Amino acid sequence: MSTPGRRPVQWSAPEDGLWVLRVAGVEGGTIDRHGRGYFVTDAFSRYVGDYDNLGTAQSELLHNLGA
Repeated sequence: MSTPGRRPVQWSAPEDGLWVLRVAGVEGGTIDRHGRGYFVTDAFSRYVGDYDNLGTAQSELLHNLGA
């Protein structure tokens, strides 16, 4: 997934309950499902937030990176 004029964005799910974001080929952060929520960290393992659904977690991580 990418948007014209922006860096290419790619999500992968290397295991159940874990999503990894790559922006322009560089890791941008992870989302880890825990219970009924999603724990988000950036590429430096800094806390971004806890969210109720995957879509919001992905949006907030992208927003945090300015991607």
